[in-house]
Amino acid sequence: MTMYPLKRLVLTIFLYSFLHQHNVARGNFAPTPEWPGLFEPMPAPQLSRTPGYKPRPKPKAGGDTHAVLVEMGFSDSDISNLLNNKFAIDTSAGAKM
Repeated sequence: MTMYPLKRLVLTIFLYSFLHQHNVARGNFAPTPEWPGLFEPMPAPQLSRTPGYKPRPKPKAGGDTHAVLVEMGFSDSDISNLLNNKFAIDTSAGAKM
């Protein structure tokens, strides 16, 4: 696999920029929850009253199925029918699989 020289340079700078002393002191990069050892940029600027969010795990597909269906007006029996017939999937922690 060949990379263009500029692309390789940009990737190298990005991968090692989180180690730079200024970025470490300012907390410009934070660990990525899904991939230990990798970092991702923090929101900038970091304001005192609205600091933004640190990187957090990505939502799981189907994790909010029940809440969304309730918000759309489905009854509990309709929701259980959808889940039992595999028309909807609920991957939340309290879901019965």
